[in-house]
Amino acid sequence: MKKLIYTLGIIAAAAFTFSSCQKEQSIEKPSGKLVTVSFTAEKAGLDTKTAAVEGDTEVSFIWTDEDLTNIKLFTVGEDADGKEELTVVANPTITKVSDTKLTISAQVAPNETYTFKAMLSGKWTNDGKKARLNDSQSPSVTNFDPKADVLISDNMEVTVGDAEGEEETAATSDLEMVFRRPVVVNKMTLKNLKAGEAIDKVVITSGKEIAGYFYADGTPIGDKKTITLNYNKEVTVPEGGQFPVYFITTPGTGHSLTVEVTTDQFIYTKSFAEGKSIDFNLGQFTKFNFALPAGVANTALSLPIEDSMEWAVNGSDDNAQLNVADIPVTKDGKKIYSEASYIYLGIDGLKFGSSSYRGFLTTSELDLSSAFYISVSARAWVNSTNTPDVSQVEFLVDGESVYKSDNLSAGFNTYVFNAPAATANSKISIRIAGKRGYIKDLVINTGAILPPPVIKVATANPMTVANTTSSQTIEYSIDNPTDATLNAALKDPSVAWISNIDYDTDGEVTFDVAAQVEGAAARSAVIVLSYEGADDVEVTVNQAAGPGGTTTKTFTIKSSEVVSNSGYAKYEATVDTRGWMITFGGNNKSVGTNSGNRAKCTLSDCTKYAVSPVTTSSIASAFASTTSIDGVKKISYTFNGGSNQANTNVYLLYSANGTDFSQMTLTSGTQGAAISSGAEFEFAKCSGYFAVLFEATNTSGAWRIDDVNLTFTYEE
Repeated sequence: MKKLIYTLGIIAAAAFTFSSCQKEQSIEKPSGKLVTVSFTAEKAGLDTKTAAVEGDTEVSFIWTDEDLTNIKLFTVGEDADGKEELTVVANPTITKVSDTKLTISAQVAPNETYTFKAMLSGKWTNDGKKARLNDSQSPSVTNFDPKADVLISDNMEVTVGDAEGEEETAATSDLEMVFRRPVVVNKMTLKNLKAGEAIDKVVITSGKEIAGYFYADGTPIGDKKTITLNYNKEVTVPEGGQFPVYFITTPGTGHSLTVEVTTDQFIYTKSFAEGKSIDFNLGQFTKFNFALPAGVANTALSLPIEDSMEWAVNGSDDNAQLNVADIPVTKDGKKIYSEASYIYLGIDGLKFGSSSYRGFLTTSELDLSSAFYISVSARAWVNSTNTPDVSQVEFLVDGESVYKSDNLSAGFNTYVFNAPAATANSKISIRIAGKRGYIKDLVINTGAILPPPVIKVATANPMTVANTTSSQTIEYSIDNPTDATLNAALKDPSVAWISNIDYDTDGEVTFDVAAQVEGAAARSAVIVLSYEGADDVEVTVNQAAGPGGTTTKTFTIKSSEVVSNSGYAKYEATVDTRGWMITFGGNNKSVGTNSGNRAKCTLSDCTKYAVSPVTTSSIASAFASTTSIDGVKKISYTFNGGSNQANTNVYLLYSANGTDFSQMTLTSGTQGAAISSGAEFEFAKCSGYFAVLFEATNTSGAWRIDDVNLTFTYEE
């Protein structure tokens, strides 16, 4: 005959780290003939039940309606190694008969001998096999928190007869299940409070563990030295200034306690005198008084703290540092920030940091005595070449770093950190680590928040597809998924060459691509992936030109690829088979000159680029191709800083043979215009040699343009 052990327990609402040789499985109801096994649980006293009402000398315990939803059933067998193996039994039936009586029943296969054990707990370890004493409790003024209670029954071995009744025994119904309570119920009466104060939190800390978890045999494993009792300012101190506090602990002796009481008006803190301690003994209702000293005024701000930071949006970056006094945001008439350094009005949020210093912002004291979360939107500072600074958003609680993000991107993303309780007078600092960045939409609130979902595309983006008919697939995943559904659609509904977009299969979007006709140019379209709560993701699909057609392409050449060291001189280099020259540059990346070499920065050695109004004696430098480039129709340039770089006029020169240069005839853009990062020159498609000519307009000193990038748009 096979022997099974059934274990009964409450379903956990939160997960904790645990490793064990046990392994849990989930099973459905047994199929075939079944027998219902029922138990009652009604023994009163400190050994059983889950809620308490204080009597004259003891506590009487009752079952609560909430208990009914917190029960699950296990079988316990042996695995191949002879180790204990738990299996969840589906859908046990639990019925409350009265305040002091429950019935618990489950259907099992007949003709077996079972050993049953019941457990009741408001919280479990993440393997679902050990009951956890919740260290965050929510008692009332007369009862302890039933979710903090733990009960473990004695084992009950039952032989179940035949389902048809021929061998069925009376042992399958009305079996009395006796519970033991491995935790200790306590009542602490606080004295010297102020009548009418609203109690927010009571935090009890011991030098030893007073919370933890329990094995099925009742063995406690302590892992928490603090218990937090949450009242959330929903109860007030009665006349006389005494307030009863009910709480549950693991058993133990020699506890020296520190108690912190936070109300809407004061914070009271007191520790046991040196050498004094209290015992929490099994089977006893521990009662004691605790006289508090005078409280300290509670100046901490309550949560939530919310700041959109719209006050910081300036449309452009401001170079004047902000002080705390410059920040207008308040709560309950108090400033929500207490310290700031290297923060500025910004383009689209509060700017943090300068080229040399990191920025941070610190809140005033906040009541963080219960679990909370921090959420902000942040992005990196971006230079003139649209390259984001390598930066991260970082959160600190009372000066200790608790979270640092991955590198920020050029666009805003939301960053969330769920934090454990700190203190009733804690501060949060937010800073941009690394370099510079922007922050907006700050929220600090109690509880926890799930980070928003994020669409991640695994397929190359942009996608390149052939000019023939084909079916394509976009592979994706969702980080932090919800019960939402992904959608996909063309950004431009008029695009006809992409059709049959299908997103019914999780993880992929499929679509059909029509063939190109002969002579057709390359084409592009965008498919937008959307998911409620997530930022949309655009996937670009590029299709090659039809037979005999043309494809538009681009390439970029950087001054840092041509200028090979810090000295100022003429530089030449070959990059990707194309030849390039900068007639005068240095600083490993710059076009132009420092003040000491200014007189040398002319076109006297490269006279072919001296095209009127620029002369051979002008202070100027050309960034030129020395090999012919085919099919060019647009050239644009960017730069990033320099010295007196604003004092520059820019020209585009062209030569069919590499010797005779003249100003290019433009269809868009202006010859000789003042330098402007991102400027474009458009012209009729041609092949040949090209030079972007930079002319200084200042009359002395350095003239240097850093990180010049030329981008060529061409057809092939």
